[in-house]
Parts: sequence; C-alpha cells; structure tokens
Amino acid sequence: MDGQSTVSGSRVFSVDLQPIFVINGKIPSFRDLSSGVSGADVQQLQEFLVSKRYLGTTFTRTRFDNATNTAVSKWAKDAGFSYDGTLPRWRVIYVPDLPKVLVPLESLRVGAQISQGQELLQGPVADPVFSFRVLPENVSKITPGLKVVIDTSGEQWSGRVSRLENTAGDVSETVAILEPEQGQASICGGECSRAVKLGDKTVLPGIIELIPEQTGVQIPTAAVRSDANNKTFVFISDGVRREITLKVSDQGKSIVEGINVGDRVLLGDASEEQTP
Repeated sequence: MDGQSTVSGSRVFSVDLQPIFVINGKIPSFRDLSSGVSGADVQQLQEFLVSKRYLGTTFTRTRFDNATNTAVSKWAKDAGFSYDGTLPRWRVIYVPDLPKVLVPLESLRVGAQISQGQELLQGPVADPVFSFRVLPENVSKITPGLKVVIDTSGEQWSGRVSRLENTAGDVSETVAILEPEQGQASICGGECSRAVKLGDKTVLPGIIELIPEQTGVQIPTAAVRSDANNKTFVFISDGVRREITLKVSDQGKSIVEGINVGDRVLLGDASEEQTP
C-alpha cells in the first residue's frame, strides 16, 4: 500500500506469513465460509469471484455451493495461499466502494501484534481540501469565485476560490481554499484517490483563471468612451457613434461586442484611427 488505489482482491499485508486480502463489500467478515453456508456475506464473495472470472453463471446465489468452492480454490492458487475447503474469516477484509486509497494505521507495522476486531486500515472519509499558496503581490488578484483548473496527469478537475486564509506560524502566509464549482458536489468526484495520497500532501499543477475567457472584437482601450448615462461607445472612422458592450480590459486592450472585425475605430481626440 503505497498511496495508490487499492482494488478488490488486493493483498494488503500478511499475518503469521499468511496473506490478507481486501474485497469489495459492505458486510464485515464475521465467520468462516465453507460448503453449505448461506447468506449475504457469501453473495458478496461470489460477486468478487464473478468479477475476477473464477465463477461463471451457474451457481446458487448466496449459498457456498460446489461451484463457489471450486472458484475459491482457483483464486487461492493464483493468489498464493493454501485452501482446504474453508475460507477463514481473517483471510479477507471487506471494504465498500473499492477501488480507493487505503493506508495502514500507525499501529500496523512489521512485527506488531494484532487482535481480532482491531482496526488496521484507513481510507478517505471525505473529499480532500484543495488549496494553494498566494504570493503577497497577488493577494488582491485572488478573489472568491475565481476558477481554478487542476491537472491530474491527463484529466482535469475544476473548482473555484472559496476564501483566503492566513496561516499561523512564525511566517504568516495567505492560502486560497477551493470549493466545487456551482452545481458540483465535489472537485474530484469519485476520482480523488486516483491522484491524491491519503494522509499526506499531494502537489498538483493548476491554472488560475484570473480573467475568464471572453470572445469578441479586440480594440485599443483608448478607443472606448462613456457618456453621462454610463453607456460605452466608440466612434467609427466615418464619425458614427457605435454603442458597445465592454467585456474585459487588460494591458491597453479591450474585448467588446457591438462592432465588426475590420471596423476602423477612432482613438483619443479622434485624430487617430485603428483597425481591430
């Protein structure tokens, strides 16, 4: 268990030289399973065996029948453990919603003594907290609602800035805390464990969208005017006033709607023209 996702059927550790496996399931392992035993716990074992193609379609659901016994025997041979017709309850740990990241608790280490019912593994109980450090000169630019795109080796997650917090310590830093975008329940959805290591900090590259992408016609900001009614407009080269919608301005350029590409706009005192 190295922080990667654990899939159903994975060997997670050994006790007294005997391998222990995790299988997808909601019912804890509470008894040995052998021929003739019936119940929902048998069914979840059968579902695992079917998923790994050890068990076909001909078997008695919820009952440990001959087909199930043969399937367990095949699995045991491939997985490297002895099987005498009884699957001990300690051989398997059932964990719901696999695959997910599982890591050992601090009490689980080489040579440690364990007892029945002891908790040994932990998995994520909630979505991780996504944040990034904000440099002092950028604090005024990072505002709630800004979109942040996180790159996870081929796929992208998106969130938005929720708030800024100052960290405690000798040197205070500003940290931006992210939240899911509107209409989303999670930043990473069911894929959190694929890229985020449990119990540790994971560094992922991201892009902050300081200015949302806009479409329109780009013109010099100096060509944009406003009247007493706060309506924005430009003068076209023939002297015609054209009302526009100003979408965004940055570094002397503006994106507007209301004129066409190729229209010649007047700058400053109307003595200069420029074609967008």
